[in-house]
Amino acid sequence: MVWDKHIGPTIGYNWRKNFSKADIASSQKIELEKAAEIEQKMAITLTHCVGNPLTTSPNIDYELSADFYQNGTYDIIGVHDQSPNHEVYLKFEDNHEWTAIHQKESEGLAFMAGPTASHYWRISNFY
Repeated sequence: MVWDKHIGPTIGYNWRKNFSKADIASSQKIELEKAAEIEQKMAITLTHCVGNPLTTSPNIDYELSADFYQNGTYDIIGVHDQSPNHEVYLKFEDNHEWTAIHQKESEGLAFMAGPTASHYWRISNFY
């Protein structure tokens, strides 16, 4: 298993929708843990709790749990705040390109806390 903490830039715009500033968030609180590894399956948990580098705001939280099986099947479950945009990619062994497996547009800053924060998603290739 190989993984990458690629952090893209956070880009800010002014009220005229012109570029204002950009910065890259810290990757310190992004953690990957092998939850289990047996002959036929590997299970991982990925957690993220990182602030916005451009402004004071609540941390952006998400958690992802994934089971990968030796026969190529997988089951991935995630939960994240509904702001900002979220994207999750997976690279399959026989393909050299990253494949988007989850994309969600921001619902706005009001959706970062409280009962409205959590967006649940799941993807699997079990038949």
